[in-house]
Amino acid sequence: MKHRLCIKRCIAWIVCCMIAATTPLFAISNRTIHIANDQAFTDHIALKSDLRDMDIMVKFMFDEPNNTLIVSLLSYRNLLMLDTDMRYNQVISWNKFRPQRLPYVIQSDVKTTYKVTSNFKKEIPGCHSKHVIRKGITYKGLQLQAAEGKMMNDYLEYRFDILNKDTLVSISLGDIMVLEPSVKHKDRVDMVFYSTLNRSYDIYIDRNACLGRDEDIAAAQAALQSIEQSYQSLKSSFDAGCVAGVTDTMLYAMKKVVVDQFARRGTTDACPTLLQLNTQYNQYVDSLAQLHLPDPSLVAMPLNMSKEYILQLSRTIDENVSNWLLTTDAIKKRDIVTTTQNIVAEVNDALRGNVIISAEQRDAIAIFRKAERYFKNICK
Repeated sequence: MKHRLCIKRCIAWIVCCMIAATTPLFAISNRTIHIANDQAFTDHIALKSDLRDMDIMVKFMFDEPNNTLIVSLLSYRNLLMLDTDMRYNQVISWNKFRPQRLPYVIQSDVKTTYKVTSNFKKEIPGCHSKHVIRKGITYKGLQLQAAEGKMMNDYLEYRFDILNKDTLVSISLGDIMVLEPSVKHKDRVDMVFYSTLNRSYDIYIDRNACLGRDEDIAAAQAALQSIEQSYQSLKSSFDAGCVAGVTDTMLYAMKKVVVDQFARRGTTDACPTLLQLNTQYNQYVDSLAQLHLPDPSLVAMPLNMSKEYILQLSRTIDENVSNWLLTTDAIKKRDIVTTTQNIVAEVNDALRGNVIISAEQRDAIAIFRKAERYFKNICK
């Protein structure tokens, strides 16, 4: 009877181990996050729903100047995560965790006993001896910076170099253990809880394309200031036209020197600040190329006739009409008409083109037009 009971227990143990080895424990929870320089992202993990002091906060920080990703796990309790996969019975025997059996160096007090409690073992599915305690963190696109681990951690921090300055990396969290100093025993630490986190993070890194480009930005600002000053100076010369001692040829020679001095700058830079500065710079390059001397016919000039002179011409026309009416000599009449037409032509020529007329001149012109109409109506 005892022999049969022993066989049944052995069969049950074998089945238990097979199930534990082939059945996934938990579904992996995946999250996609975005981080930028000095902007933290935090995630909350509840190890036990009924105990808030067992919660863990996972924090991601991106240190762009050093191209470093920092992953921290914080809790009210002491935490431990292994740096490599370890079979349960390799590091735990006789209900004690043996730090010296780990294949890497970890800080621990040789006098301290790390007691594996019944609550810890309850969280391990299947056969303890076949169970594998998975490494706490795995990663892709990253290189873990060397750091010495400890058995007792107020918080866990991992620093990674980002390979090839990638913008997409991944982190996966594995198994974690919770420890607390024993209340009854001075040199004992109780391992009170064990959990498989099964959290995966796809991390998109928003890099600052202008980081480390201070010298380039300063050079672009100086170039923009220089071309702006040169353009304003040259434009003033062109707007003024030919001044004393400066010919058209000299002005265009000055323009060629300035244009040759300022070559176009690139417009495909990833840094928005540089791109904006270069775009403004290139606009000045285009404006320089389009500088030309103004067409004299298009330049607005003040009317070269005073109000008094226009009114005098109006009186002359009135006098001519009176003389035309008083004379019967055909030749004299023809001379009066010719003289008056020349006066009208003189005023019309002065008003032709782009001229600036004052209000007083406009009133005088209106009087002149009345005299002109009177002449045309009478002297036919």
